[in-house]
Amino acid sequence: MKSKLLTAAALAVVASAASAQSSVTVYGIADAGFQYLINQAPATGTSDSNKFALNGTNESTSRFGLKGTEDLGGGLNALFQLEGGLNFGTGVAGTSGFTGSTSTTKLFDRAAIVGLGSNAMGTITLGRQQTVLSDALAVTDSIAYRFAATNPNLLYGALVSADYSGFGSNSGQSLTLTSSTSSGAFREDNSAKYYKSFGPVTLGLNYAAAGATSRGTATGASLAYADGPLVVNAAYLTLNGNGATSTAGVSGSTAASIADSSRLQAWTLGTGYTFGPAKVNLTYAQNKSDTTGLGGTLYTNVKTTTWGLGGTYAATPAVDLIVAYYNIKRQADSYAAGDLGYSRVYLIADYKLSKRTNLYGAIDYAKYNSAMANSGGTNYAFGNYSLTGSSNNVTYNIGVRHMF
Repeated sequence: MKSKLLTAAALAVVASAASAQSSVTVYGIADAGFQYLINQAPATGTSDSNKFALNGTNESTSRFGLKGTEDLGGGLNALFQLEGGLNFGTGVAGTSGFTGSTSTTKLFDRAAIVGLGSNAMGTITLGRQQTVLSDALAVTDSIAYRFAATNPNLLYGALVSADYSGFGSNSGQSLTLTSSTSSGAFREDNSAKYYKSFGPVTLGLNYAAAGATSRGTATGASLAYADGPLVVNAAYLTLNGNGATSTAGVSGSTAASIADSSRLQAWTLGTGYTFGPAKVNLTYAQNKSDTTGLGGTLYTNVKTTTWGLGGTYAATPAVDLIVAYYNIKRQADSYAAGDLGYSRVYLIADYKLSKRTNLYGAIDYAKYNSAMANSGGTNYAFGNYSLTGSSNNVTYNIGVRHMF
């Protein structure tokens, strides 16, 4: 009897220890709201229009995920994460539009990783994940990657725009996809990423291997300093062409593609400083490519620069006020309309109903240069909407966001 009691007690201790050493978390963001858009037309539209819409992923991209860790002893941990986008307006999950042989949808489009980590050795993760460039810019972006469909730091600094679908390891993307059906080169398939902290300094490295097509690699590094109220970071990423094709804007029926030898180089530098209830951020991002698809048409020697400046002020414990300004400029060989560019301003107010739920209101104003305003639907890659005959547009947003 005594032996049985001892055995039962030992099993209980082992089970308790195993339970304490492992954890799995279900998490996500549910975001939906209303938009009123002024002077915005679909990419293929022929006139300006004002429209009222319900957006199922607005201030933040709605998502659902699972993540977990296991204590392996000796300070070593195993980890995993699966995360997919959701649209609360339509119920659609994942990112559609991929033309791979197995599926046209990535259910876990935002992350699918497994890895090992320790304080002494750092953390390495393998799978589909953000690049070090994307991670770095997220820390210092003035609106913290809000409003992903139009945020210039996301679209061009962090390479979300479909313009960049022809580079890196994301096989099966098309240059004619919009940013709502493509992650560009913001995340990479078949990717390895490593982070190690040395006091206030953190080093990041990543490499994305070519997939089954033996096309498209991505190599990057980042360095960050965070101490007290100051954050400074920089990142560099270089990607090779993956052969993504497009027939839009190409003469005849022959598809054009981003050659394997093409190269995209991107880098960013950012800083943030917190004092009392306020925080200010400044970012600069630049990328250059031999060949890039703009609205489905191929252009050479394309250079895009993005400046960002803004700040957050905690007016009360429940209210955050956010302002941000971005300036974007793009140049390309043989582009008849001239240099493309625009400025964008966000005014955002968040009201916290609890630690996990907030109401928000935002005004998004964009002013386009003459080449951009006159280009019509050919340059929809500068956001999900383009202008025809107008040099500015405005979007009003109100909505609710719940984090779980």
